[in-house]
Amino acid sequence: MANNQAKKILVFSTAYLPLVGGAEVAVDEITKRLPDWRFDMITAKIRRGLADFERVGNVNIYRVGFGFGLDKYLLPFLGILKAKRLEKENHYNLTWSIMASFGGFLGLRFKKKYPNKPWLLTLQEGDTPEYISKRVGVFKKWFEQIFKRADYFQAISGFLYDWALKMGAKTGEVVPNGVDITKFSIFNFQFSIQYFKNKIGIKKNEKIILTVSRLVGKNGIEDLIQAGRYLDFPFKILIVGEGPDEKKLKNLAEELNLQDKVLFLGHINHSDLPKYYSIADVFVRPSLSEGLGNVFLEAMASGLPVIGTPVGGIPDFLEDKKTGLFCEVQIHKSIAEKIKKILEDGELRKILVENGLKLVQEKYDWDKISGEMERIFQNLLMKKNRVLILSGVFPPDIGGPATQLDALARELIERGYKIRVLTFGEADGVQYPYLVKRISNKWPAFLKSFLYLISGFVLALRADIIYSYDLYTAGLTGLALKKVLRKPLVNRFVGDSAWEIASARGRIGDDDITAFQKKKYSWRIELRKKIRRKILTSSDRVIVVSYFLEELAGKIGVAGEKIKVIYNSIDFLDTRENSEVRPPNEGKVILTVARLAPWKGVDTIIEIMPQLVERYKKIKFVVVGQGPEMENLKKMSEGLGLRESVFFAGKLGRREVVGYLRAADVFVLNTNYEGMSHTLLEAMKMGAPIITTKAGGNPETIKDGETGLLVDYRNKKQWLEAIISILDNPDLAGKLAKQAREDLKRFSWDNVVNGTVKVFEEVINI
Repeated sequence: MANNQAKKILVFSTAYLPLVGGAEVAVDEITKRLPDWRFDMITAKIRRGLADFERVGNVNIYRVGFGFGLDKYLLPFLGILKAKRLEKENHYNLTWSIMASFGGFLGLRFKKKYPNKPWLLTLQEGDTPEYISKRVGVFKKWFEQIFKRADYFQAISGFLYDWALKMGAKTGEVVPNGVDITKFSIFNFQFSIQYFKNKIGIKKNEKIILTVSRLVGKNGIEDLIQAGRYLDFPFKILIVGEGPDEKKLKNLAEELNLQDKVLFLGHINHSDLPKYYSIADVFVRPSLSEGLGNVFLEAMASGLPVIGTPVGGIPDFLEDKKTGLFCEVQIHKSIAEKIKKILEDGELRKILVENGLKLVQEKYDWDKISGEMERIFQNLLMKKNRVLILSGVFPPDIGGPATQLDALARELIERGYKIRVLTFGEADGVQYPYLVKRISNKWPAFLKSFLYLISGFVLALRADIIYSYDLYTAGLTGLALKKVLRKPLVNRFVGDSAWEIASARGRIGDDDITAFQKKKYSWRIELRKKIRRKILTSSDRVIVVSYFLEELAGKIGVAGEKIKVIYNSIDFLDTRENSEVRPPNEGKVILTVARLAPWKGVDTIIEIMPQLVERYKKIKFVVVGQGPEMENLKKMSEGLGLRESVFFAGKLGRREVVGYLRAADVFVLNTNYEGMSHTLLEAMKMGAPIITTKAGGNPETIKDGETGLLVDYRNKKQWLEAIISILDNPDLAGKLAKQAREDLKRFSWDNVVNGTVKVFEEVINI
């Protein structure tokens, strides 16, 4: 990309190079790896002798102030004047504030002046939120606005990510700081280690304990010096860094008679730090708070074992006894004990060094992190396509589709989309990062549909894409919006509700869903089929969840080029939840989770239960779900004398369903029709051996004999044989469950999100 075509970013930072801190190093490392971008920075001058303008790396630096420490307080006022002039000259694509401090206040002022300019906030703070809140004082209201007005935030640790959300930030992600691995690798530079040790006063038999830190209270340097009292071997503590606590810490070393053991080396150029890491035996920083802790990562990259405290962002990379050791906060003996352990246990030291280096190489390489930051920049520059999602289901409704919709909306926001959702139901008290408009179920059906349509028109006026998540109310509303407002329409087709309703009411006999498309029925059914066809054929794209549904949509009349197959996924569901719910039974457990409708065939399993009870005695069939067939199924089980062997659990939340899936000896789904079942995917995830039918999208989900068993719908003989084969053969059950879990890779959440985004990109360009 030619320089005059480069995307331009205006950066706001309280300080910058040659003043060195983790944030300054991060900006330098990121920007120099993005030569196709132009970075102009406004920062406080702070120190005399620094130029008002200079270029460092890939950053044009504009300093404001008079060369004193107070310049940072003037940055929001002097900086906005400079920012306005630069914006008039350069017309920046976006702005970027480094930390929610004075550079954050400057970014806020600029955002208020140019509200349509995307603004990224990076969080690198190392102090505790409590300390920051106290320091902000009476400016707390304006400070919170930094988080609330930023279009996106990037935090360097999960700790800072959580803090940003608590402060009211809209949406963001964790992208950590990194390490220039080539710079800190001991294999990439050569010098005389012994000469260097002699130069700084290290005797031959002394162990070197290194810390690199700004000398302030939150970094725990006082605690490290105190820990020296408990070390009973020759050592030197090297303290690299400067700060306001330097005199206090030197006095402490003298009071403890450790002045010959503790060396204050002052400020060391960042390029010279690898030498100090290379001579050390262990790196220690017993922080009281920490945003991330870049120096830990540098130490790991240098092949040093590290000791830290479990505070702030440190647990993001330090796993006790794996990538480092945790010591207790402000417990001096604990710090000393961990130092001794690393120096005395050669095997542990080897493990920590190898794992630390591997972690840094895989996760904290600046090349990878710069790529992540460029992706964030690009997403902020994307046209903010506005999507109105029309749906009948939404949290707190339980079930895969409702939960997936929320997860998808959040992912789309991260991809640069603006999302609004129109649905039914009552408010659940949850704060969503997008607008959710609900039409109350308390209204009569006709009025409820009318209000849904009117609300859809109002919301669609500010939408670029209409996404109907289901038929019919949502689909009809989407169709009306497309016709009147000329908006692109995407429909999600996951099941033929025309067939489902007709089947549930007993109006089509035993006709399966394929036969249903060809035959003629009553005028009511035909009207519903016609509406369904009109909705789907009028859509610009139709998303289906299986190739079976792709074929079905084609038979309905949808042009093939309009149909996009995107498999379901359950990656977005938290299936790690612990649950004490277990089926009330000590013997074998057969489980089904389904809506109790005629085509779900629960009655077939009940009919073969007497033979299974005779064979296994305490076996129990657990039925999770509700539906119109509930009472009929209960009467059937009682008539067959199965009161104690068939348990109707009713409608359950996900936590309880997970518990049942974990406890099941076999999961069954006897269905005559299925687009693609979320429940089958969850059963695969939970390790329940699966038997289902060859109907619909099931053969695309379950591979017969490999990840489960497939049988014919309502074929009692096949069902009985399949259940017995799994219950009698633990090896087969284990093999099917293991291979099913491995096969889940085909149903990834990334494919769902990427596929949906691709469809949106296609329709927006039609």
